[in-house]
Amino acid sequence: MLLIFAATGCGDKDSFVIAGKIDGAGDRSVTLTYYAAGGLKSTTINMNSGVFQFKGSSARPTLAIVTVAPDNQRLAAVVVANGDEVRIEGALDNPAGIKVTGNSDSEALQKWMADNDELLRKGDAGKINKAVAEFVKKNSDKPVATALMVTCFRSEGYEAMADSLFTVLGQDVRSIEMTQNFNAVISSYVGNVSDEPLPFLTLYCSNDSMINVNPIRHSATLLCFVDADRKQRDSVASTLRDLTRSYDRSELAAVELSTAVDSSSWRRSISGDSARWIQAWLPGSVSATPVRRLDVNRIPYFIVADSAGRTIYRGPSIGQARRFVDKQLKRSN
Repeated sequence: MLLIFAATGCGDKDSFVIAGKIDGAGDRSVTLTYYAAGGLKSTTINMNSGVFQFKGSSARPTLAIVTVAPDNQRLAAVVVANGDEVRIEGALDNPAGIKVTGNSDSEALQKWMADNDELLRKGDAGKINKAVAEFVKKNSDKPVATALMVTCFRSEGYEAMADSLFTVLGQDVRSIEMTQNFNAVISSYVGNVSDEPLPFLTLYCSNDSMINVNPIRHSATLLCFVDADRKQRDSVASTLRDLTRSYDRSELAAVELSTAVDSSSWRRSISGDSARWIQAWLPGSVSATPVRRLDVNRIPYFIVADSAGRTIYRGPSIGQARRFVDKQLKRSN
């Protein structure tokens, strides 16, 4: 992760600025995470007596998350695009009292979180989702509705509700920059191999049912994160087709996970497929509860795990992923 000192200057046509002062933060490090230009951007700087300033760039509105060390406490989630200047001010020990100014979407998002602070702390998914749904329906043509959906909606067990809400959102506010972000800061890419075992996954599949994927039941597991872009999907599907012809399901669990903004877009993207692999949709994109821990930092993205669930490859190359699958399965035979 890049460590830099705070940039100076104002937002212009080619950049945005997020700045602020957090009482009680001292010289802690603070991180900005957002999605733009086809990938996740993450920058960490050191505060100076609680003062910080980031400069970033996104041609279209993007959901940006600002967190503070050591436990990645979220200071604010804001909606920004080039030309914006957003300020975040408050006290570290009073998250609900933090104020955001600079544009109407960021202000409205922070106000909703402050107004619903007690609800969020209690963690009742049903009540939280009901409150989110009410706001989304009233503001469906505004980026703040998408930002709130991605940031606060609890999708596990509420997949159908998530699907319905995403279709309510206006097409202009469902950009990849808004829907591809996470509702917590994402760990940066630190290497291909991780000692963290791949978790047991429960996914929403193309036949409108839930399916469980347990890596320890297979010699290898391949997770493919794709969007609804036909060209991108076709290249991944071609590899999945070859792999599932070469290996049976007891050997390889091949899973295609779509980050399409709604199930209609997802179903159109897979129409005509005669897939022998699992096709699943992630309401809420890579912020969806089942995969949030996997730290997917761009799309497309691929993860390969062995029979113990240990990750042996993670990265953006389907070719590399295939090589690790072949190597793993030849070793286990």
